[in-house]
Amino acid sequence: MRWLRPLGLALFWCAQWLAFVLTIEHGCPPWLAFALATCAGLWLVRRAADRTWAGLMRPLAFPASVCLTLSPIAVPSWVWLIALVIGAILYPRLDKKDAPLWRAPADLGSALARLLPQSPQVVLDAGCGLGDALVQFSRHWPAAQLRGIEISPLMRWICRQRLKSARIEAGDMWQLSWSGADLVYLFLRPEAMGDAQTKCLRDLAGTALVAALDFPLAASALASCRLASGKTLWLYRVAELAAPDRVLTPD
Repeated sequence: MRWLRPLGLALFWCAQWLAFVLTIEHGCPPWLAFALATCAGLWLVRRAADRTWAGLMRPLAFPASVCLTLSPIAVPSWVWLIALVIGAILYPRLDKKDAPLWRAPADLGSALARLLPQSPQVVLDAGCGLGDALVQFSRHWPAAQLRGIEISPLMRWICRQRLKSARIEAGDMWQLSWSGADLVYLFLRPEAMGDAQTKCLRDLAGTALVAALDFPLAASALASCRLASGKTLWLYRVAELAAPDRVLTPD
């Protein structure tokens, strides 16, 4: 039940604030109360064994909120409600396999076009976000069928407005099928790449290609290149994902 995750996080942050206020009321110096509440958050995350970067970022919500609240620039209480609503719309669930809002590099399309042995017919962006990658793909392969999967209603709507010719599906990219695509583009968190590799093997034909940005799959890559942003783009054939060998060093 994924809705319990954001609820649990909200209760967790409220508990930190409660501990912070109560310790101050009982005579504890504010700086010490702040340190204790922050350390409690770090300890609980450590106990939860969440080693992802997102898991390590969660305890920073409390100290960030304290700093904003006590800053010389007053932050009205309604700002927090708006931020919560926007966050819920952008990320309707919180999961370690869900990628945050990462924008595609400006030279992604041209770099991928150079790596591909031939133009793709059906391109899938799994977790398309605002549609940056799909917009670039439409310029390089105007005849290709473009497909995106996005769970966020707001980002899905923006993507559809930017690229009306693409088929943007609503739902969980891990639950919907990726079949039919001869090129799948992935820009995910590193801890999600193993699940993505398994899904590619389950859903795609052996001749299909997979492009992974920044985080490689556990297999030999057909090719790779480094983009202007410093990120690495990897290209794989699905048939070779079943026999992990080595990760190709980027050119």
